[in-house]
Amino acid sequence: MTPMSFAHSIACAGRTIGADAPPFLIAEMACAHDGDMGKAAAIIDRVAGSGVDAIQLQLFVPEACVSPARTETQQLLRRIAFSAAQWRQLHARARATGLALFAFVYDEPSLVLALDLGFDGLKLNSSDLLYPAMVEGCARSGLPFTLGTGGSTFEEVARALDLARGASGRNAILMHGVQSFPTALGNARIRRVAQLAGAFGTLVGYADHTPGGTEEARVVDLIALGLGACVLEKHVCLDRKQTEIDWQAALEPAELKVWAALMQRGGEGLGGSALAPLTDADEKYRLFQKKVIVAAREIGEGEVVARADVVFVRDQEKAGLAPVELAAMVEGRKVRRAIGRWEVIGAGDVG
Repeated sequence: MTPMSFAHSIACAGRTIGADAPPFLIAEMACAHDGDMGKAAAIIDRVAGSGVDAIQLQLFVPEACVSPARTETQQLLRRIAFSAAQWRQLHARARATGLALFAFVYDEPSLVLALDLGFDGLKLNSSDLLYPAMVEGCARSGLPFTLGTGGSTFEEVARALDLARGASGRNAILMHGVQSFPTALGNARIRRVAQLAGAFGTLVGYADHTPGGTEEARVVDLIALGLGACVLEKHVCLDRKQTEIDWQAALEPAELKVWAALMQRGGEGLGGSALAPLTDADEKYRLFQKKVIVAAREIGEGEVVARADVVFVRDQEKAGLAPVELAAMVEGRKVRRAIGRWEVIGAGDVG
């Protein structure tokens, strides 16, 4: 039996995620709200007009995702965690923006809540790459879901995809990226986008965690697009200067708008993933640039063409035979009509 293949075009809230679609841009709020509902609402509102396709909300239950023995981390998570009722409010606010909504779920209770609220897509961190209940739960949902691959071996990625296949999850998207608060450019390893796509035949995205506000925070994502990323994820916060949670790799709302426009323009330059016929622009460029076989002197009707009778130059107005065709199609053949000097010699002119 042939293994189930993963989807290469996924519908998501009226948009398409795929190699031949515009880049799908996700703004990741993460914990930039710092446990403040007002800040969370403000981030959602500011993301709404930025030009991204989706906003991603990070759901977690402290005791279900980090060991209670990690006292400092537990205290932080408890301080900033929202209740199910608060997430319901924020979900409704985000739904009103018209953006696609992704839930970054960190544990089983959060996955249950996300499915109950009704998100358009799901995200698993690499922490859950080999957590069967999480991978299979996302797969069975039928929603698009991203699988974080940061800090994972290809063998681990393969096992995770086997879990997704076993739960009939065709809408898996591998998401390359590591979070080092922030990630140094040398650790981005963006070529892994192409390596993942080649190894597993899935759609691949890139979660950028390079320092927010720097030039590389925009350039690296364009590189990722060129290597095949069809989804780009970028953190967003209200103000990096506040240095609150998840600020290091985040863009501020005005920067996010510039980033989104740049990524969309970058996507326009990619072209399709399949070999396509020449465009009108290609044909115009050919006519302008390609050298063709041109008569170096007047050649009378019935004369045999010798090598000295022709030159290879750009005519720029008329298409003709490429120089490589001289021996096979022109040299040693009689011309069927009189050809003037500097006139292009076509296939029908000799025989």
